Amino acid sequence: MSEPSSTETEARLVVIGSARGAVFESIKQLKLVLDVRIGDFKQLGLRDEYFDDAQGSLVQQDCALRLREVTEGASKRTLLTFKGPAQITGENCVERMELEAPWSLEFLGKVREHLKARDIHWEGAAIGADPLQVLGALGLRSIQVRENQRQTANMGLDGNPLAELCLDAVSYTAGEFVIEHREVEIEAHGATSAQELLTLAVDFEERFPGELLPWPWSKTAVGRGLERMERRAELAAHLKGRELDADGYKRLGVYLKLGAFMQEG
Repeated sequence: MSEPSSTETEARLVVIGSARGAVFESIKQLKLVLDVRIGDFKQLGLRDEYFDDAQGSLVQQDCALRLREVTEGASKRTLLTFKGPAQITGENCVERMELEAPWSLEFLGKVREHLKARDIHWEGAAIGADPLQVLGALGLRSIQVRENQRQTANMGLDGNPLAELCLDAVSYTAGEFVIEHREVEIEAHGATSAQELLTLAVDFEERFPGELLPWPWSKTAVGRGLERMERRAELAAHLKGRELDADGYKRLGVYLKLGAFMQEG
């Protein structure tokens, strides 16, 4: 997001079925959803790494700190993101506060000031050029890493931007397993409401019956849930190649609905 501070509002759909890549290709051929025009898609490579302190202070408060490396063509950039507690609106729409800006010690300082209001204090000085070394010196540890090949396009009505459409192909590692997870994310631009996003999501779901399902859970929560399934020796039985089968998503959804893995976004 371009603004350093904002409210993130998005609707999500998980891709299931036997031809998940084909669903993405079919979506990319769409020009209109309802009366909303879909622009041209571009490809982004995202590497997301999440951090917390030894006490799990961020997870306990339903917050997240993310270091994101974005690759677009030959260019690369690093973003630092802080996300506040999530509020689920409707069946698959989520709203949460977000602070995001290019990595800098100055912006990290603003995040730390914001966290002090939540009674989260990290001792030590933020010194150095390498983000990993800086975060490590503050006592933070990596709690999840994932790769995401994102295809993204703007959605608009009468020339006015309404949302960003993202087709995310995410790779998780849980124990010895690599899991490929696909989801459709519709993120609001400006004053676009949660209800407008939900209306768009329903139209997508109806176009692909049995292949797109409402999915309010964050990608980080998904990763933690997959790790839980692996620890309980439940994951292997639900994998077809590197994809979780429909029953596996139902099982994962049960864990996520309990709320134990919704702490990060």
